[in-house]
Amino acid sequence: MMLSMTEYIKDIETDEIPGLDEILKMRQDAKTELQELDSGGRHKRMMVTDAGAFMFAVEHLFPCVVGKSKWKTEVLDTPISKIMTTSDEAFVYLLVENGLEHWKNKASRNDVSRSRGQYTGKGCNRPGGGWPPDAIQRYNELMKAVDRDRRSELGEAVENRVTQILSEKCLDKRTEDQLRRKRRRSAQQGDTELREEQYVEPDVVWTDDDSDEFEDGGTRVRL
Repeated sequence: MMLSMTEYIKDIETDEIPGLDEILKMRQDAKTELQELDSGGRHKRMMVTDAGAFMFAVEHLFPCVVGKSKWKTEVLDTPISKIMTTSDEAFVYLLVENGLEHWKNKASRNDVSRSRGQYTGKGCNRPGGGWPPDAIQRYNELMKAVDRDRRSELGEAVENRVTQILSEKCLDKRTEDQLRRKRRRSAQQGDTELREEQYVEPDVVWTDDDSDEFEDGGTRVRL
């Protein structure tokens, strides 16, 4: 699993990877502001302006556990909590807590010989070793934390905002792809028209006369 996580973040600059504390805030790392629903400002609603480190988890960590193909087909119109179980999400955070520094080092091609997991660096990752008791205890704590996070008012708002952001990104990518294909077709059509303009039909006159040229410049071709 650690290798898989490394593959998901290998093309990301190390300084763009959120810190462990930020990721473990889950949905609560988001930034919000109150939006007025009427001119008097009596009715307001919370609006998420930035999904924070949770957006990083959605785009680069969660697909590793859920499966990339399933994630891509469902995440554009389905809330995260409907795609992932609480246990799956908690397991992601346990993996992050265990190996984030290792992934960063490996992604940046630094020396990882001394980079050890917080839990799996104790020899428990050998065949038959399993997770140690402190990791299992931490996993149970993360399960409760994820459940609270999902049930919170901010949690629901963040999930809705994340779905919106991903849908907009997908639409932008489709538009960009369409424009790229259109430019490619236009370029190909332009090349074809240019070649047609550059091609000049030779002025050839078929004759059995021995002379080589007409006075007007036409060329005779002997039979």
